[in-house]
Parts: sequence; C-alpha cells; structure tokens
Amino acid sequence: MIKKIVFTTTLSLYLLLPAASRCLPVHQQSTKPSQVRLSWGEDPRTTVRVVWQTESETATHTVQFGLTPKLGVTALGKRSSYKQETGFIHEVTLSGLKPGTVYYYRAGDPVGGFSTAHPFRTAPDRPENFVFTAFGDHGINNSSKKNIQNIIRQKPAFHLLLGDISYANGEQPVWDTYLKNLEPLSSIIPYMPTLGNHENEKLK
Repeated sequence: MIKKIVFTTTLSLYLLLPAASRCLPVHQQSTKPSQVRLSWGEDPRTTVRVVWQTESETATHTVQFGLTPKLGVTALGKRSSYKQETGFIHEVTLSGLKPGTVYYYRAGDPVGGFSTAHPFRTAPDRPENFVFTAFGDHGINNSSKKNIQNIIRQKPAFHLLLGDISYANGEQPVWDTYLKNLEPLSSIIPYMPTLGNHENEKLK
C-alpha cells in the first residue's frame, strides 16, 4: 500500500542506468531521440538530469524547457559514453530551477529533431505530503508494462527501482527494450534505480 510521506530530506541521487542503440545499418539509423528519462540532480529542488539516446550522432545535446509548453530556455549538455552502448547517449543537466514547480521540456537537437514535450515537477522547498513508488525485479514482460502504467496512475514525485531492473544479464539489447518500454514513465517522473545482480554484465 502506498502511503503519503512528508518530504523532509533532499535527495541527491543519479541515474545509473546503462543505456543503448547503435547496431543498425547506416541507412536505417535515426537522430530521433528515444529512451528519454529523468533523474534528480545534485539538488532535486533546483536540478534535473535528462538522458536520451539516438541511433546516429547529433551535432548538439540540447534540452529546450520552460514554465509553459512554449518552452523558451535552452540548455546544452554532453555526449555520455558507455562501454556496451548500442547508440549515442546524450545527457543534459537543468539547473537553477524553481522548487515545487512544473516545467515542460523536450530533448534532442535542432537539426536532428526533438522528442515530444513532457512535463516534470521539481521537489518542493518546504516539507509537504507526497507519494513515491518503489519496487524491484521489473523486467520487460507484459507485467512490467502494466506496472509502468500502474505507477503513472499514482502520479508519484519519483520512482525507486530496487535492483534487478531489466534482467539484461549482460545482453545489452535488453536495455534498449527496457528503456523504450519505460519512456512513458521516465520522461515525466524522475526514475532512481539501484543495481541488482541481474545487472551483472560479466554474465554475458
């Protein structure tokens, strides 16, 4: 049963998920952003980290954001690297945000294209009631997809994944499937995982 809890501490967590998507023929590769996900930055009241992936490299790593769907502010980031990646991973940190505020954003590149615009809310500056969700052993089956929708219906402030995330067991393409399935949730709600034994890449 999910209970409301008073927000009394500052979370300072990072999105540690491996990411994925590069093994396609050149003519099929795309600069369209996918696997878009949010995590808290150093201070969840003022900072949010945005990560996404493309099949082809883009000239910039850009997030456009603002207080309305019209956006209006641009933040630039960097290309992140991962040993077993199957695509190009992009990371942008949005800082100087207002606490307890709804923002809208889209990720991508002016030439390569942007994702759909999504909302997110920063953590409040003062204690208040909030809902969060948490579970482990997620995977990529039909139950996993249903649980993603169950979380979204709860409208949590964030989600904690307690290990055994995708059950990739060293098979990197499984992460592609997992993160694509997760995008309806992770693009609007900060998603904070910890690693389990089934994230052991030496099992491959």
